[in-house]
Amino acid sequence: MFDFNDFEDPIKTFVDDSIFFELESDRAKKVNFFTMKSEAELEDDYLQLGQQENLEFFNVQNMREYEDKFGGSYINFYIRYDSQYNIYERKIYSIMDLLGDIGGLAESLYILGMLFVGFISHRLFISSILRRVYQVRRLDLF
Repeated sequence: MFDFNDFEDPIKTFVDDSIFFELESDRAKKVNFFTMKSEAELEDDYLQLGQQENLEFFNVQNMREYEDKFGGSYINFYIRYDSQYNIYERKIYSIMDLLGDIGGLAESLYILGMLFVGFISHRLFISSILRRVYQVRRLDLF
């Protein structure tokens, strides 16, 4: 079973005890277990740059039971490969998705650059004013 909420170990293994056979002396019980291949594509990083973790596992979701006249055995289990398969996908809301929703990666980088340059230019402006007001001199010791 694939657990979407578990980020450490998302594939859970357990024994399914839902099949119960009541033995009869004149009937043979038969069941087909169809084993299905499943894949999980996980994109769990907050800084998503195309990396992805792929997991493969098998599970049983299809069982067919039927009865037959007694033919030598009371219970028959057949394990068969199912032609269907499941693909699970888990993708978290990453920083790139956030930047895309805000207005795109280029616009976000442009805004971050403007804030950085504005911060530096403001500090340079204040330091030049303070230098002129207080007339700071540098002492050369060597």
